[in-house]
Amino acid sequence: MNNNRIILEQIIKDDPDNLLKIDLNEDSDQDITLIESFNEINNFYEKYNKEPSANKTDFYEFQLYASLKNIREDSKKIKILSKYDKNFLLNISSKKIETLKDIFNDDPEGLLNEDKNSLFDLRGPIKEIARAKTDFVARRKPCKNFEVYKNNFNFVQNDLKEGHRQLIPFRENLLKENRYYVHNGILFYLEKINAEKGNQKFDSGNRERLDGRTRCIFENGTESEMKFRSLVKILNQNGKAITEHTDIINKEFFKNFDNQLNEENIKTGIIYILKSKSKDSQISSIDNLYKIGYTKNLDKRLKNCEKDPTFLMAPVEVMANYKVYDVPAIKIESLIQKFFQTCKLKLEITNNKRAQYEPDEWYVVPFDVIEQAMILINKGKLNKYRYDYVNNEIIES
Repeated sequence: MNNNRIILEQIIKDDPDNLLKIDLNEDSDQDITLIESFNEINNFYEKYNKEPSANKTDFYEFQLYASLKNIREDSKKIKILSKYDKNFLLNISSKKIETLKDIFNDDPEGLLNEDKNSLFDLRGPIKEIARAKTDFVARRKPCKNFEVYKNNFNFVQNDLKEGHRQLIPFRENLLKENRYYVHNGILFYLEKINAEKGNQKFDSGNRERLDGRTRCIFENGTESEMKFRSLVKILNQNGKAITEHTDIINKEFFKNFDNQLNEENIKTGIIYILKSKSKDSQISSIDNLYKIGYTKNLDKRLKNCEKDPTFLMAPVEVMANYKVYDVPAIKIESLIQKFFQTCKLKLEITNNKRAQYEPDEWYVVPFDVIEQAMILINKGKLNKYRYDYVNNEIIES
């Protein structure tokens, strides 16, 4: 049994590719990626009612276990994450080992349990993810022209802190050139996709899928030309996509008539996207919940929103707002709400007068999908598309 423990400790120490380590530069701009990685551990704890262990058959859980171990051994990281430690994962006091029973109870790696499976006996999807992870890291090399990208990484980190960009769940259709992503707490830029469609064999039959190579630049000054499918696998397993800057989205929304705006153009209103800050579990537990509405004065509309059942009796965060000219803004509101009607929230809440109220205009749909719909409205093409709520994507009708 001692040999198994030595092997495990050697794996964690001998980690040239940093597979089991969260990178954290002294620059405070890196804090947000560390926090995001710790939130993954929090999510695991809340889902399974236990902290991640050195699970010999679950590569993802083992990664989380190693990350948590790394955090607990770094006082600087503990200080940064202390206010996010809602499950008290960092407040670990050393246990006193006096009896044989204490030894068996103090075995987070499970090395003293009998198990026919080896730590390295990875099978099926687990083996595929492990292979993808190896491809993700092993092909990295120093990026010779990193200075070209360095400032952009700082800008993106700052945008995330100020709310101009958002971390959103990853989906394959979000994998595009010139976009940013996070994997296991590491920010990277997808510069190029050299991929084409090809047939792949599966037990269920042949399928046409994109494959090829990509060029990824990492915030630590390295780059990689990993396989497209490997990139998809590791981001599906433990990754996030990052939205474009809100200014870029607004520019895209108005690009068809930017040059035509003048004093004669009439502002008809504002389409806004809001996110609730409610602490009510029946609301806060709903992912991708946004309010889509129209107003003529946003500041006035949001005044005292924590007392308004329309806003779920809670403060809100303004995710985006779009100024509408000449065309009635209320018609734009009606159009986009109808487009997402299949995912409209149905919920009753109690207002200050203890009366039941069913809030309107709240939808369960990813933020980036709402942005895509707004751009399609501006191009006059929304009627050619529909929302596939099962796969969370807009597709042609």
